[in-house]
Amino acid sequence: MAKPITILKRLRDTITGADQISKDMTGNYIFRKGYFYRMGMDADKFADRVEAGLKHLGLKYRILDSGDHWAAFRGNQSIKQGSHFWVKVKIEEPKEEEKQ
Repeated sequence: MAKPITILKRLRDTITGADQISKDMTGNYIFRKGYFYRMGMDADKFADRVEAGLKHLGLKYRILDSGDHWAAFRGNQSIKQGSHFWVKVKIEEPKEEEKQ
């Protein structure tokens, strides 16, 4: 039997523009997009892009929060440490009978 595709893998394959997708200890998914220059992008536009991808996947979700984390450039930083837009999402995991 083939391994089921996890939600995280489906998100990484579908959500365009997110440099990092992670899951926190409370089960919420956090999408991040790093930047050096904003180039007309803002947190709301990034949240709209994430939401469009979630709708495309047909998942039940709720956007909890989004924002812009600015940090001075220091080089060799992770996306989380550097400047980035972020979106925190609660995704309702499909039940076992829905997975099949």
